[in-house]
Amino acid sequence: RQRLGYDRLGDPECLDALNEAYRNWCTLKNFFVPVMRLEEKTRIGGTYRKRYDNPRSPADRLLEWKGIDRKKAAWIRQQKRALNPFELNRRVEESLGKAFEINRREPEDEAIWPEEESPSGSSPVPPLAERLLSTP
Repeated sequence: RQRLGYDRLGDPECLDALNEAYRNWCTLKNFFVPVMRLEEKTRIGGTYRKRYDNPRSPADRLLEWKGIDRKKAAWIRQQKRALNPFELNRRVEESLGKAFEINRREPEDEAIWPEEESPSGSSPVPPLAERLLSTP
């Protein structure tokens, strides 16, 4: 919701742009956005005191982990050096702009059935609804 808002994105053509936006956002978030993790939460009377560790990105936390394989650590370092957070953010905004633009377009040939007849030849109101509406 933070990136997309509360608009309804019902057009299937938006899917590629949204997937691209999420792919870039996840990369940006995992490599460059620092997170403060909760280390301790103690209750003092009626309040809680929380203690957090230093903010670090998930990639930095993974590199500090002693159980990581050297090849994977080297790959993470190489990716972090190669990526540009400003470029990733620009790509996210560009992809979201495409998705919103597609969503804002007017539907071209939307099939609207006439009131008097639906494609199956029955009335436009379903039979159960007709019965419910006709009962006193």
